[in-house]
Amino acid sequence: MSKVSPQALSFAKCLARVDHAEHLESVGRISEARAVFASAMDHAAGCFAKVRFAAFLLRTEEFTDAITLLESLQQEAASTGDGALMSVVANNLAAVYRERGQADLARRLQQVSLSCAARSARPTDLTASPMTVNDAERDDLEHLAADLSNLANDAILAEDFSTAERLLESSFSIETSLGNLPGQASDLGSLGVVAMLQGDLTTAVKRLREALALHAQLGDLRSVGNDLLNLSQAYGNLGAWDEAVATLELAVGHFGRCRAVMSESRARLLLTEARRRRRVASVTPEWN
Repeated sequence: MSKVSPQALSFAKCLARVDHAEHLESVGRISEARAVFASAMDHAAGCFAKVRFAAFLLRTEEFTDAITLLESLQQEAASTGDGALMSVVANNLAAVYRERGQADLARRLQQVSLSCAARSARPTDLTASPMTVNDAERDDLEHLAADLSNLANDAILAEDFSTAERLLESSFSIETSLGNLPGQASDLGSLGVVAMLQGDLTTAVKRLREALALHAQLGDLRSVGNDLLNLSQAYGNLGAWDEAVATLELAVGHFGRCRAVMSESRARLLLTEARRRRRVASVTPEWN
């Protein structure tokens, strides 16, 4: 029987703690999740835990703390010449700045991520079955899908919806081949938004409901809230104000559970407006 190396054992323990932290987060136990993340980052595989903790900070809308943590990882990657880590960090920084509405900076960081990924990538067969893809190739494919998805988000901000749709479909295809449910859920949600922005509300509702179901299955409370916000907008565009109000009420609850304070506040404002529009529509039927 082969002996397990100390590094492999440390990584396994770190991964277990990160998984436990994310489970705690998924059931709304945010303070406990934070503590478990802290213990995971003490392991030798701390870089892995820090990247996942930065994603946690993004979900709890602690953007400044997420940036500080990711910038420290960026310095570490630069000092060691770790292009793969630099790519992952730049990708996550782009996501944070995109959430803060700093689209130009997010776009530049996304290009840094792509450039670093291209320099450090191994040759990979994109048509290979997931059963024949090794761990290193799988990582490369996952990073490629994430970059495509984030480039699509930049295209959405630039109102280039056809490009966004094409990038998202490519990302979704990779995520599906890998069986990566979080990636599939994210791409479905973004495809729903693109369909809504293009006026295809039937497709928008379908995609957003699919994303919602997957995010709920995964216990991703903030993403569930975001799906509900987008669904409420689609329902509002359809004049279905009862459904819009109901989805916004659910969104408020989900944002509250994961302590996404800014999103919860926005959802409450939208809920107030949706209730007003519902009252107006009830006495002015031709508005439906």
